[in-house]
Amino acid sequence: MNWVGRPVYSNAFSLRSGNSENQLNDPTTYRPNEWIDIYLTTHEYTQKFRGLIIHAMSSNMSHVGIWNSTDTSFRSKSKWMNPEPSCIMHRDASLKPLRIHFRFKGPPRGTGNITLKALIKVGPAHRGWFYYPNGRDPNLKGVVPVEGFPGTGNDLILYEAAERNLTWIEGKLGESCNEACNSRGLLCDQQALRDNQLSTPEEIEGKLTGIEFLLPLAASCARVAPAKSVNGLSWYNVANNIDGDEFVSPFPNPGSKQLAEVATQLRKDFVHVLRYENNLKKCARVDLHRKGRSLMPAQRMKRL
Repeated sequence: MNWVGRPVYSNAFSLRSGNSENQLNDPTTYRPNEWIDIYLTTHEYTQKFRGLIIHAMSSNMSHVGIWNSTDTSFRSKSKWMNPEPSCIMHRDASLKPLRIHFRFKGPPRGTGNITLKALIKVGPAHRGWFYYPNGRDPNLKGVVPVEGFPGTGNDLILYEAAERNLTWIEGKLGESCNEACNSRGLLCDQQALRDNQLSTPEEIEGKLTGIEFLLPLAASCARVAPAKSVNGLSWYNVANNIDGDEFVSPFPNPGSKQLAEVATQLRKDFVHVLRYENNLKKCARVDLHRKGRSLMPAQRMKRL
């Protein structure tokens, strides 16, 4: 690409492990084999980019970890691809959103500190400019950094934290909780599947850190939830969420006022929502048992 500018650090883009206004609150660590959030933000609308590649490197320059996109819609998901699990890049040359949310799974224990690197391409094919995020200066559109190439910037560095004993396991397609746990010499904790500890997306993301979920999570009152379908969609359990909180179906039905309205804590309303999911998402109770992956709690499991 002889007509493209050399890569420079630019503050028009940021790569972070958090998305709050105060960057000092961003996590500075990762845990082995657990998923975390990574955000790439474009701070100037005129700098919306078309190309991107992100990867994480260990101290010995090896590519580590696993990347995934978070949007389950066909249009958004098609923008990203994994040439290999340890990196993620653009699939097409369309303009990308101003903020992109990725999921990154930390490498195995003993990898040590890792550096996350991103290369951003702005402009049409074979022309334009390359940038690194987290720069000190703008350095846009061919400006040569005062200190020379590639300018001054800070790559995102995450430090390895202590590995935790993950308390959940993921069953194979078609396995029940009992079958999955029995195959590992464990006993399924049915009560943990029925309680309210996993009744919101935040609880799922916070507790099932070792399980890969495509975001956003959808609500379901099927007994098998939390679960993943064969096409990667994921559900959290609202069947036992009867503490008075209102629940809005994530799949509004334009043809049925009743199903588009807010469902209250009544079980029959959740059944209506489930029926609606059956019709549009092919997510019946039986289908989830047949085609979905049940997630089983290993915490408090007893060896047989």
